[in-house]
Amino acid sequence: MKTIDGEIISLNNVGGDVVILWFMAAWCPSCAYMADVLDRLTEKYEEISVIAIDFWTAEALKALGLNKPGYPPPDTPETFRKFVANYGDPSWIMVMDDGTLVEKFNVRSIDYIVIMDKSGNVLYAGTAPTLGELESVIKSVQGG
Repeated sequence: MKTIDGEIISLNNVGGDVVILWFMAAWCPSCAYMADVLDRLTEKYEEISVIAIDFWTAEALKALGLNKPGYPPPDTPETFRKFVANYGDPSWIMVMDDGTLVEKFNVRSIDYIVIMDKSGNVLYAGTAPTLGELESVIKSVQGG
């Protein structure tokens, strides 16, 4: 993956024993709530890396067939940075998807979460999970 700043990252170099991929959009009201949930998780559990993936880009919308009149316009790096500054955590890795990740993980909605271990095994995938659901997966990985 390429970060918003152009850095190439992989699961091997993001740190933590749990990696959370969060597919979101900067205009999305429920994403502000999910940002709070993810913030609470990273405060409570060590060794978690969050990769916020803004998939509301022109390329990803085209890949999903969502580049239609009446839909919110594509996010920009500036709107994504502003969202994370207002609701997120500066330690999050920020990625703007070009359509590759939404296709790879079969993402079809906003607030889609994928939790993986360092080996890349998918431990959870779903839309708008609760804090309790996410904690359960993290505890199973961290032995808590």
